[in-house]
Amino acid sequence: MKEEAIEAIKKAKETAKELYEEDELEGLRLEEIESSHDNSKWLITLGWNEQQSRREAGGIMSDMQGTQYKKLPRVYKVFHVNKDNLEIDKVEMRNE
Repeated sequence: MKEEAIEAIKKAKETAKELYEEDELEGLRLEEIESSHDNSKWLITLGWNEQQSRREAGGIMSDMQGTQYKKLPRVYKVFHVNKDNLEIDKVEMRNE
């Protein structure tokens, strides 16, 4: 992967950590990276576990007590990172 793309991914992750509390970003990972149609931006999709559902699932203790596992939905955000200056131009929700 190009060095510029790696820097854009780092910028997107840093921005996510600035916008959201650390405990809201459980399971944060890179989901997708692509170049915009006009080639001026990196479109970085990050995903993480949805916090509210984690609470509803009952936490680790309920799993240890035999509670059935509940798959947590993921949140997906697309970070539009300007290729010239690595500034975030836009953050948007993405449906699965």
